[in-house]
Amino acid sequence: MQSGALVVELFLPGAASLKERRQRLRRVVERLQRRFNVAVAEVEGQNSWQRAVLALATVAGGEWHLEQVLEQMVRFLEGCPEVVLSGHRMEVYPLGHKEGASFSRFKAGCNHLVLVTGGARSGKSRFAESLLLEEPEVYYLATAVVTDAEMEERIQAHRSRRPRHWRTLEEPEALQLVLAQVPADRSLLLDSLDVWLANLLVAGEEAKEVQRRTEELIGALRQRDGRTVVVTSEVGMGLVPTERLGRIFRDLLGDINQTLAQAADIVYLVVCGLPVQLKP
Repeated sequence: MQSGALVVELFLPGAASLKERRQRLRRVVERLQRRFNVAVAEVEGQNSWQRAVLALATVAGGEWHLEQVLEQMVRFLEGCPEVVLSGHRMEVYPLGHKEGASFSRFKAGCNHLVLVTGGARSGKSRFAESLLLEEPEVYYLATAVVTDAEMEERIQAHRSRRPRHWRTLEEPEALQLVLAQVPADRSLLLDSLDVWLANLLVAGEEAKEVQRRTEELIGALRQRDGRTVVVTSEVGMGLVPTERLGRIFRDLLGDINQTLAQAADIVYLVVCGLPVQLKP
């Protein structure tokens, strides 16, 4: 027999209390156990209204069969209306595995690079922040700069919403230089990619140079061990900008978003405050 576990991170959109959270999780667990021969334990996030981390342990006749069962549980959770699967990790234990010993192999690591996109005032930043609320240490890399009183008010609203223990780094252009200062195993929230692009274009950067810098940035993000959440905007669903610079911005951001979505482990589109998982 082969044993293994599926560790899943769940987002419970709209859960307004711990009681509602517990009720919703109980329904999901009951459905899981009716369908699969699985033991379930909550291992993280017990005090968060809208987040939970569950460990689902099971056994199967062999490693291939075990992986099939774990994949089926992933697909089952992806189809659950009560929760959003925001990350998962498969752990396959070797035969004769002893408690406390290191695991032989990991599959589908708990989604190190997460892309969150959406329109203006869609709730994308708030959702991105919710993905890291239970992390013990978070670095917040902000790209916005104060240009007028209205922009200052926006920035202040974002600052006031962050947990006090989060560390804020502000850099409008040289993101890789700042990334080098962040420990690779710490969680990082980059908000936002579209503002960074706008800063570069206003500073006079050419499109080819922006693309080169974007590729280097994505490569640096992929090399991080800590969970990394990147916020960007969807700008291609409205009217074609009348100004040339606006069209360049729209087209470049569309290309950058596609490239980053390909590199990301998980992608969300946030609409009206509700996250829709696009990948995987």
